[in-house]
Amino acid sequence: MREALDDDGKGLDEQVARVVRFVYQYYSDHPDELAFVLLTRPAFPQQQILDKRIDPDEAVLDFIRRQMKSGGIPAGDPVLLMSIVRGIVIEPILMHRYGRLRTHPLRLARRVASACTKVLQP
Repeated sequence: MREALDDDGKGLDEQVARVVRFVYQYYSDHPDELAFVLLTRPAFPQQQILDKRIDPDEAVLDFIRRQMKSGGIPAGDPVLLMSIVRGIVIEPILMHRYGRLRTHPLRLARRVASACTKVLQP
């Protein structure tokens, strides 16, 4: 995921789209594993489950902080932005998993990425 967030000269839209596609492709390839992580994570709020170097939330936070520093997105609370973007990306996976969303998230990646970009660049 960090590789998908690396600045390679692409615009914010493309970087966000690349990360959303990565997450949704991972869900497509490993639906049970990702669902397990997403559904059990709230049960471990006090434990440091992941090394910060591989924690997806930390990767997104680093990306948001870099974007704020460079002026790519307005200054603000990076944790709040990360949590909003995380919800936008993760909820379609959960709704698909529960059978409430019939379209596979991979087919919705561009639309979801667009929503994330709008949150990051209001």
